[in-house]
Amino acid sequence: MSSHDEASADAGDGASHAPDLLASLEMRLKAEQATTCALQAELAVLREALQTQRLVFDTLPYPVFYQDEFSRFRGFNRAYVDMFNWSTGDMLGKTVLDLPTLPMDVRPQLKAEDDEVIATTGHLSREMVTPMADGNALDMLFYSVGFRKPDGTPGGLVATLVDITTRKNLERAAHAMAQEQQAIFDSVSIGIAFFVQRRFRQCNRLMERMFG
Repeated sequence: MSSHDEASADAGDGASHAPDLLASLEMRLKAEQATTCALQAELAVLREALQTQRLVFDTLPYPVFYQDEFSRFRGFNRAYVDMFNWSTGDMLGKTVLDLPTLPMDVRPQLKAEDDEVIATTGHLSREMVTPMADGNALDMLFYSVGFRKPDGTPGGLVATLVDITTRKNLERAAHAMAQEQQAIFDSVSIGIAFFVQRRFRQCNRLMERMFG
């Protein structure tokens, strides 16, 4: 067979394989398109879930924020932003050391507490006086809890603040009233003692001096 005949045979073989190659490419293209569609659908589901979580987060009536494993603020809900009159971007990526409303001398302690909660996946609950942007201060109940990432390493913390100013004001008013009543009780010039169901409950200072 001549070289011309061999070239013609090779060309014929290539032409005969061309439909198979095109079919294979078409199958791969369809598979890629199907994968892309599946990823787009999954991404849409995740995006909707994140939007739903964001809506739920923002509808919570109490201020809530969360930090990452390095104690950096990563998100605030609407109640938190409204309470402190901040722009969310002002504090993202920063720590409690950068909070403008907190006195400088308490920031290191709060930072250490955040680090401890995150490292141990623990929790913290305490009452605190929180300065506001308008110069006023509110009595707040602060609660934080640490969480872990899927791989088990510390992931950060979630915290909330509950305004207990009204309750604390009532407690202070009740305490002041009790002190006033005790002062009047002790100023009486005769000894007085109270018994409830024949059990001694209280006496004034004059009665104490009279009977020791």
